[in-house]
Amino acid sequence: MRFVVKTLIDITKTGVRSPLSGKAAQQEQNFSLFLQTLGLRTNIKADCPPRMEYEASGGLGFGDRFKGRQNLWTFEFEVEYDEATSVDLLEHDFDLIPVITGLDETVKFTDPVFRTTDPRDKNIIFRKL
Repeated sequence: MRFVVKTLIDITKTGVRSPLSGKAAQQEQNFSLFLQTLGLRTNIKADCPPRMEYEASGGLGFGDRFKGRQNLWTFEFEVEYDEATSVDLLEHDFDLIPVITGLDETVKFTDPVFRTTDPRDKNIIFRKL
């Protein structure tokens, strides 16, 4: 089963781990946290790292506060077993997970966390393909 994730949080895969590297290391920390959260229930397989695009965020399911064109990170992955996870389980797992903000995001967040259920501040969406 394949899923796609779109988020307004910078989850750029940089490969940089040294804390002295500043922003690149913080982006990698967000990416690592993102992968660890995805892998709570099952192993995932992804062909490509997240890609960032500047696109319209309206109509995708983000919170009401996030309008217009924004930097969006998109990540596609598949799971080993069809029943291993679902959109509902992913939303449950990700809600309120802390992240680092102030990177390449184009929006300001009320709190530096993934939000999956708040109709005003939802900053990550999951879709089954």
